[in-house]
Amino acid sequence: HLVWAPSGTSLGVVGQGWAVVGLVTRKIIARPDAGTCLAAWWSAEAGLFTVLQNDGVARCYDLESSVVDNELRLADMQSPVVAAVSADGRHIAALHQADTRRLAVWEIATGKLVQSLDEDQIGYRLSWSSDGSIAVVGNRLRAWDGLTLQDRFGSIPLGGGDQNAVAWSPDGQTVIVSQSGRIRF
Repeated sequence: HLVWAPSGTSLGVVGQGWAVVGLVTRKIIARPDAGTCLAAWWSAEAGLFTVLQNDGVARCYDLESSVVDNELRLADMQSPVVAAVSADGRHIAALHQADTRRLAVWEIATGKLVQSLDEDQIGYRLSWSSDGSIAVVGNRLRAWDGLTLQDRFGSIPLGGGDQNAVAWSPDGQTVIVSQSGRIRF
C-alpha cells in the first residue's frame, strides 16, 4: 500500500512494517518491527503518519522521532483483513473476520463505528470512490454507500479466479477489478 504525503515530497509504504521515503531528501524512516500494517494516511498535522495495524489500532507516528505520538482504537474491530481510507480522509473502511465477514466504517477523528454490515460472502478487497462509495470484490462485485452501507447496484458474479485489486474511476462511475491477470470493467 502506498500513500503520498499532501506536500508530494514524501511517500509512505505499508505492509509488513512501514516506511516513509523523502523524495527530495532521500531520507528513509522505517519501522519494520511495526507488524502487519493494513492502511496508512497522513494526518492534518504536519509530520504525522498514521498506520492502521492488524490489531485494530491506528498509531500516529511522529516522523522526527519515529515513535507513537497518539493511538486510536477503532471500536469493535476484530481481526481486520484489509482496510482503506476514504478520499476525503475522514473515514476508514475495513473488512474483518468475526463469526462472519464484516464490512465496517469508522470516523478517523474519533474511532467511532459509523456503520457495519455482516455477510458470509462479502469479499476480500475494497476501494473507496471519490463520491464516498465502497466497492468490495470476492467471487462477486458489490458496492455500497460509504456511510449508510446501502447497496448501490446489487451483486455481479465474477466467476472463479483470484481478485487481486479493485479501484474506482476518478468520476466514481466505473469499477475496475483485476482478476487472475485480467482487468475487468
